[in-house]
Amino acid sequence: MVWIETPTNPLLKVIDIRAIAERAHARGVLVAVDNTFLTPYFQQPLGLGADLVMHSTTKYLGATATWWAGFIVGNDPAHGEKLRSSRTRSAPCRAVGCFLTLRV
Repeated sequence: MVWIETPTNPLLKVIDIRAIAERAHARGVLVAVDNTFLTPYFQQPLGLGADLVMHSTTKYLGATATWWAGFIVGNDPAHGEKLRSSRTRSAPCRAVGCFLTLRV
């Protein structure tokens, strides 16, 4: 898997998601993007070739620490099943974090 954060933190360097995805997919490698800074409103990495996208709602989507959460989206249901089984084996959503997200 190739993991991209774009723009990067702290230098805000923009990475060409489409170019990275083309190279990675030619080798059978998945591409994951941390889209925390641009949010889904400004950048949709799945449309640029990414396989998985992580959004941290703790920063811009959640007004900087109003709540603690995040989500991962993908373009293949098989990836979702793997993530879902991984989630159930790791720490579940904390009650306070879920409450703060639901109140918005």
